[in-house]
This record gives sequence, C-alpha cells and structure tokens, in this order.
Amino acid sequence: MLQRMNNGGKDTFTAIEKRGTFDNKYAYAREMEEVKRKRMEETALATADVLDVYGGKRFLGLTPKGKRVFISYKLNRQDMSVEVSTTHDLDILLKEGAKLAQVRTSVNVNAQIKDTDAWLLRPNKDAGMHVTERKLKYLQRLKEISDIKYHVAFNKGQPTRYFIRMLAHAIHVGLSNNGEPNFEHVIKAWGFLPSRHDDYFVPETVWDRVA
Repeated sequence: MLQRMNNGGKDTFTAIEKRGTFDNKYAYAREMEEVKRKRMEETALATADVLDVYGGKRFLGLTPKGKRVFISYKLNRQDMSVEVSTTHDLDILLKEGAKLAQVRTSVNVNAQIKDTDAWLLRPNKDAGMHVTERKLKYLQRLKEISDIKYHVAFNKGQPTRYFIRMLAHAIHVGLSNNGEPNFEHVIKAWGFLPSRHDDYFVPETVWDRVA
C-alpha cells in the first residue's frame, strides 16, 4: 500500500512508495527493451527473407610463407545448398613456421579484411578461442561432411538446421543486435528442413579418423 506523509506542507514519499516508483520505471524500461528487441528481430527476419546468399568466414592463421588462411561457409537460397571451403589445405597450419590465430575472429562471407596481425596475439585472458590442431581437425571434418552430403547432416539435398547451426558456431555466427540477420534468421526465413533422422551427431565420429 502506498503511503504519503505531509512534511511542512510538502508531500514526502515513504520507502514503500519510492520502491513502487522504482519498480514502475524498471518495468517500463524492460518493456521498452523488449519492444526494441522484437523490432530488431522483425527487421532481421525481413532482411534475411530477401537475401540470396548468406555465410561467413573465419581467420585461422598464416602459412609458413605468411599467407592468410580462412575457412568459410556459404548458403545459397536458389538451391538451398551449402558450400564449405578453405583457402588452403588446413594441415599447412601445422607445418613449421606457420602461425595460428590466437583469438576467434570471423566476418560475413563477402567482407573485406585489411589487417589480421592483432588476431595472432594471445589475449591476456585466454578464453580458449585460439586455433589448435584439434580445432583444425574438427573444421576439416565439417568440410568433409558437407562435401559428401553426409546423410544425417542433409535432408533432400539441403543441409539440415542442425548442421547449419554446427557450421555457424564453428565458423561464423553473425550479429543480430543491430537488426542484421544471423544464421538463425536465415534458417527460419528460408525454411531449411530438420533432419530425417536423429539430429544429434558428433562430427569426429563420422569416420574412424580424419582423412
């Protein structure tokens, strides 16, 4: 119950009333934030709906000769296909003189990248996002799964929602905090199919060993 006291002709608020005022402002702020979020979500879905191509690329490191190595995935709406490609054989990053990326950095598939030097420096706080031999093998396995259209990862010739999510989380998720679409918006707007089988599979166990 709200209470108000008169102090020399001036109304003063009790602690209960002050708390109620604060809660109302907080609730209003949350409501406005939710309105903003829904508006950006609608914008992202509308943008995804008119795209013909979506994807991203991730910087993995430098070859012994200093060439930049990327892995990318690209979704094509015309035939609902996916292409996973690399600029080099990934095992070149395991050769002497190669440098592995020490932070995870990815961009939209058609974005231009000018400088990658900072991506080779290990941050003060290691979040476990640096490229390792194990990560390279995992990415290579994803590429092979895409190349052969592994039956659990594809349905009627198109990548399943689960496999797209797997690629995105390994390569490029995309940002949606400014109304730009990410892979989830593309999955929904384009209508990718679920798996015909149990969605879950572990890429490392698709074959006994990495080719």
